[in-house]
Amino acid sequence: METVEDLRKEMEELRRENDALQRTVADLLGLKDIASKIASAREINEILRLLVDAVREVVKSDDIMLSLIGEGQVEFRVRRKSEETKIIRRKGPGLMLNNEIIQWVIKERKPTTIPIGEEHTLTVVPLMVRSEVIGFMYIDSPSGEDSITPQLLEQVTLLANVASGALHSARLLQHLQEQHRVVANTLSFLRDVIESIHNGILTLDPQGCVTQVNRNALMMLDASGETVGHDYREALSAEVRSWLAPLLEETHENGFAIERHVTVKLPSVAELALAVSASILRDEQNAVRGTIVVLRDMTASKELERLRHLDQMKSEFVHNVSHELRTPLTSIKAYTEALVDFVGTDPTAAKFLKVIDSEADRLISLIEDLLNVARIESGKMQLNLGTYPARVIVEEVLHLSKVQSAKHKVITEFAPDLPDLYIDKEKMKEVVINLISNAIKYSPQGGEVKVKLGVEEQNLRLDVTDHGMGIAEEHLTKIFEQFYRVDSSLTYKVSGTGLGLAIVKSIVEAHEGVIKVQSEPGKGSTFSVWLLIKKEPKGGSDLLKWRE
Repeated sequence: METVEDLRKEMEELRRENDALQRTVADLLGLKDIASKIASAREINEILRLLVDAVREVVKSDDIMLSLIGEGQVEFRVRRKSEETKIIRRKGPGLMLNNEIIQWVIKERKPTTIPIGEEHTLTVVPLMVRSEVIGFMYIDSPSGEDSITPQLLEQVTLLANVASGALHSARLLQHLQEQHRVVANTLSFLRDVIESIHNGILTLDPQGCVTQVNRNALMMLDASGETVGHDYREALSAEVRSWLAPLLEETHENGFAIERHVTVKLPSVAELALAVSASILRDEQNAVRGTIVVLRDMTASKELERLRHLDQMKSEFVHNVSHELRTPLTSIKAYTEALVDFVGTDPTAAKFLKVIDSEADRLISLIEDLLNVARIESGKMQLNLGTYPARVIVEEVLHLSKVQSAKHKVITEFAPDLPDLYIDKEKMKEVVINLISNAIKYSPQGGEVKVKLGVEEQNLRLDVTDHGMGIAEEHLTKIFEQFYRVDSSLTYKVSGTGLGLAIVKSIVEAHEGVIKVQSEPGKGSTFSVWLLIKKEPKGGSDLLKWRE
């Protein structure tokens, strides 16, 4: 029979068990609260901080470290040795335990305690998500009575499991946010591309509702920005619908529509010429997503076509007129030469006939220039290519009357061993004639004209230098243009058409060469031509090169 003392001891034991149970319940409620905070956290650093602080309260230890494994390396380390938990982000290849212990913890997937010396133990708790170890928690605690008990280890493991799930969710959230940023950036980029395209872009869903439209399409269709989400039959004007509806019908029947040319009336301009095409819009699985309509502004194309037509008419006009003028001029020269024999020694008549003959020559020269320009502009200038010594070109030109002058002395300077050139001899002679005759014309006081031939970096270089009027800097970029002449008090007496240098430049460029000029007013000019030294191809010298 139990005595009063036995009952008292039993009551005392029950009271202690009740107190322990209440403490356990309180601890569990506390764990529930902190577990809820950890589970609801979305930032990795915050999850780590909450976990370290919670474990510190459970085990009463300030020496706690966490290591998260990512792609085989430690991503983060968290350590607390003061009143504030600090997050230290570091990357490194190893952990503080040797590989065997790490492998054992990964294999067994449960905590383990390792003695460190005589006074400390290190408890390793794996952080796991769906049986996969994503990291470790290390707790350094004293040995003996103050070491971590199995009950405390259970609580720590529970917190570690909750934190592991929260970390996994946080990583997924980060990944989703990154993917969202990538998608948003891609969409923004594509939107910018569509808005920046010169053409108008309009997309419709299968029911005819506008899904996308860029600024140019809105302008071309004279529509407002509220078209997206509306049926095109309601959002666009009756005029636009009159040609867009048949186009879409054809597209739905055939999968595409032949480009149509339409004219749209806009408030800002009288009319806008458009080229419109449409095709079925499909996704990666080839499913129909709707229709895409592309609108092109044809104003510039029509203007270009008009200018090309005018250019062609001009070339044909110059060609026809030049041919019509050449015949009577030839007759004039022939009759002038015949009349010279009739007038005999009459000085006045001879003078008049000489003027007529000279002016006829000038007109014939102008006609030849105009014909050359017409050939150049039409792309029909042909080169009769062959291999010729470079110095022969210049020497033949120097014997022509066109480059003779009583006031001038033409000096030549030829480098030794000049190469042969694969060129059109007659056209290159025309280049040399123009450059030397210009040097003479624009040196009315006379003086020296120097013609120099040399080799420079696999190119033949021709320099023609005079000491005449020179050219002001503002004219240097324009003197190779057709009909351009420097207008000054010094040049008004010099005859010319303004076509010579334009023809020279075209001939040089047809030979894949370059021409440049250096000049200073009052000191003269130097025109330089570079021609690539190349051999005759195996096909022979009778080939024709077309300049297109």
